[in-house]
Amino acid sequence: MPTTPIYSLPYPALSDPPNVPADIAALATASEAGLAQIAAAIAAQLEGRHARYIAAGNMSLPNASYTKLAYAQPIETSSDIAVSGGGTDFTINRPGVWLVEAGVRALPASGGGQRFLRIAAASNNGTAYGNSAQITVGASHVTALSTTTVRRFPAGTTLAAWMYQDSGGPLSTSQQLEENHISFTWLRA
Repeated sequence: MPTTPIYSLPYPALSDPPNVPADIAALATASEAGLAQIAAAIAAQLEGRHARYIAAGNMSLPNASYTKLAYAQPIETSSDIAVSGGGTDFTINRPGVWLVEAGVRALPASGGGQRFLRIAAASNNGTAYGNSAQITVGASHVTALSTTTVRRFPAGTTLAAWMYQDSGGPLSTSQQLEENHISFTWLRA
């Protein structure tokens, strides 16, 4: 039985005696082996393309300022993400399209006020790539904020999650169920 030149898939020659079940079985077996190789190659390419970090404990956020959040405890690591600054700065080592997610849970403060979270350049929170809704809450409210961005980042881009609050005094975060987190997932080149 001859085979195709690129993928070596078998097919019956004109001179072969007709045996449709055997010919289909031979083609199916060869196709399945080829598809298994393709699936393994894709899985190997995607392996290690996700990183997730959580806060190692509660953080204190000063009033009326942007604060870089620290996510120093690794849950999943990847060589595609380098961590520095005690878990505040995350450098992307692989260029491409990335899904970046961040979340924070803040405890009630002595006063209410505005709060929001952003994914931005680690060196300048004004270069924002993703913002949560800006909310105003009362003094007795726990605040859970999250933000997500999907965009192309060149290698060497350093990101951070920044939170702003103006409750009239410092605000504390609370680490429950990994709510204080940042994650990076490489989607494609």
